[in-house]
Amino acid sequence: MVGKHGVTSRCRRAAFLRGVWPGVLAATYLLLVGLPAARADYIAEAKEGSNHGYLYIGKGMTKWQGSTNWSFGDLVVRDDKKAMYFVGLAEDPARHAQAESGPAPDAEARIAEARRQLEASGSVMVGVLSHPDSDEAPRYDTRIVSYDEVQARRQAANDRAMALRRDAASHAQSVEAAESAAMYDIFVKGKPTWTNTGETATIAGRQCTKYQVTMAPVFSADVWMTEDLGPGYAGGLMFDKVFDIYRGGVRPLEVLAEIPGFPLRISAQQKDVFGMGISQFEYEVSKLVETDLDTKEFDPKPGSRVYEGKLDM
Repeated sequence: MVGKHGVTSRCRRAAFLRGVWPGVLAATYLLLVGLPAARADYIAEAKEGSNHGYLYIGKGMTKWQGSTNWSFGDLVVRDDKKAMYFVGLAEDPARHAQAESGPAPDAEARIAEARRQLEASGSVMVGVLSHPDSDEAPRYDTRIVSYDEVQARRQAANDRAMALRRDAASHAQSVEAAESAAMYDIFVKGKPTWTNTGETATIAGRQCTKYQVTMAPVFSADVWMTEDLGPGYAGGLMFDKVFDIYRGGVRPLEVLAEIPGFPLRISAQQKDVFGMGISQFEYEVSKLVETDLDTKEFDPKPGSRVYEGKLDM
């Protein structure tokens, strides 16, 4: 799904931005002017790491637009479907082949003649520049990936960890090897726990409570949850899949399904048991408005090609 780096990839990004820009403008308008009370759903301005974008929040479903580290399109996560939707601009093989082959043999001659005529006019002309894609409706691909595929990705990591654990166990007479084997056990079988710290703060205009989530020594997180969004708006099974999506998400965040409320801020650290580093995950909502979202916001874009796929990025 992810294109090669280069001109073609940049063209796809530009075309996709033209496709989603009206939605971004609408979200910006909502955030600036606000809406009347007695609404049902929410649109948030949010960031994930260094990425800024919008988060559409429904009951048991979210749509991430521009705020995740998935490079192309929107990410929809739906607990009611137990599936993730990856929505991006569809490939157009014919157009890409033409772009990669370069201009037609007489194109430069025609451009040179057009320039001579334009310069000879001697005046500023009223006109519209030609954009080859501007009169075409964006075409999208929607790849539906079941939560089972996410679990399969995690199982592959578990299998790798257990292979390393067996090797460490064969040398368990040393303290270092015994600790390594224990670390792999925790990574694969450890159960995260959570604690209400009693600390509160206002985030995006909502009252939040701070919880600590731990699976020592592999994972820890500070999570700020709000119950102000109302019944049905909760972290659920979604947030463990959004971060580190290329590796199948962050398993310990499954515990958010047990904590009341919806997370408006997460600061997490996870040890890379296959290396020496620590991964950092940061997420925060900065603005939040109530609205009434149609469930179609969390469906494939109209007219898009829909197919089932794997988490193969």
